[in-house]
Amino acid sequence: MAKDDGHGYNYGSYGPTDFDCSGLVWYALHQSGYKVGDTRFSTANEGSILGGAGFKRHDFSKDRLRRGDILVSASHTEIFVGDGKVVTADNNERGEAHGGAPGDQTGKEICIRDFGKWEAMKDVYRLPANDGSAGSKGAATSVSTKSDVDISYLDKWSYSDAASHDPGGDKGKCSDGYGLDQCTQWACVRSHMFGYKEIHNSMGDGRMWVDSAVALGWHKGVIAPGSIMSWAGGAQVPQKEGGSWTADGQYGHVSIVESVDTKAKTLRFSESGQGFGHIHTSSMSYAEIPAGLTFASPPKITKDTAGAAVASSDGGGSSDTETTSCDASDDTDGKVTDASYSGDGNHASPEDAKKIARQLLAQYFPKDHGDDQWSALEKLWTRESSWQWNATNASSGAYGIPQSLPGDKMASVGKDWKDNAGTQIKWGLQYIKQRYGTPKDAWAHSESVGWY
Repeated sequence: MAKDDGHGYNYGSYGPTDFDCSGLVWYALHQSGYKVGDTRFSTANEGSILGGAGFKRHDFSKDRLRRGDILVSASHTEIFVGDGKVVTADNNERGEAHGGAPGDQTGKEICIRDFGKWEAMKDVYRLPANDGSAGSKGAATSVSTKSDVDISYLDKWSYSDAASHDPGGDKGKCSDGYGLDQCTQWACVRSHMFGYKEIHNSMGDGRMWVDSAVALGWHKGVIAPGSIMSWAGGAQVPQKEGGSWTADGQYGHVSIVESVDTKAKTLRFSESGQGFGHIHTSSMSYAEIPAGLTFASPPKITKDTAGAAVASSDGGGSSDTETTSCDASDDTDGKVTDASYSGDGNHASPEDAKKIARQLLAQYFPKDHGDDQWSALEKLWTRESSWQWNATNASSGAYGIPQSLPGDKMASVGKDWKDNAGTQIKWGLQYIKQRYGTPKDAWAHSESVGWY
């Protein structure tokens, strides 16, 4: 947020566009799930609110600051982020509190800057879990293992709400590579919200995320808030409502640890996917790790600093429970990979396009993707385009394998819609699902009137 010039300073504001100093601190804590109320605090009552949320007050000392400390004076508050720097909302582009234009006009209204107001600070509020040793240059990891952090607000977020909270990472926004309703997009967004900017939009399928994170320097087998939970294909994913659902057999699933109760050996996690319709939170015991589940924690979080070291399970089975998918492609621009097709979908032949569609069918129609549905889809798109990615209707201008009209509608799935069969097929399956329900129903309509 500090690097996004869409956010600026305005006195009395507490988001989501502009903030004053206490509004910024409140918003950061509220978005992270801390119980700081539904409306912003001021510096006058900030201490009591923070105390109620589990923070402990310390006398200010600039030489004893730790990353994540909240600094408070009579008229200003900011967050220490280590390396002698703070994230803060100071003044508008006029150097004043009132009357500025929306957004950051100077790049300094909300920013990360050198710590220069230390002589005015009075109080430091710190989570007990951050009471390790570190100086002002230490940037010690701040990790909360509080089990009572409120994350219920996440269940109210739509996929669009979630995407709007992505502050971006080292390689851009999560939506540049992942679909809105994919488990992988939420895992990417939530990682960025936790501050892990190295997580990017091409980490692979859900089942691949731990290995991808380890390649970035993360620690495998450690549980802490912000840890990645990677589920193998066929793994049983617990639901807080009871029971479980089955991760997609090929692509698996990924979710994010939200809080850990080390005494009870339980954790809460958040996830997304087509079967939920919104961001979803759940909980589970980690006393016995479900088959097919592995964890990875960020580089500065190890078994010696926070969380619980666990032996990751291998394997994974299948069951008759409902399957929820986070969608097929977890690479950029609609690229698709499966056991029988090694390409990226670009300029795929008709036969390869059929292989892509066959694998995607189960993702979009998890309850009804048998041979009858596949036969209907194959006949439908043979009639429409002969499964050619560049098929163009000379009369109407409809384009691609599903004959989108106009063709650029498919840009909602990927910017490579003109050339990538995977992108076109994903759009076409979405269209069929939304308009007709199933490929058989779409084929029946086409048989009746000659189009779908």
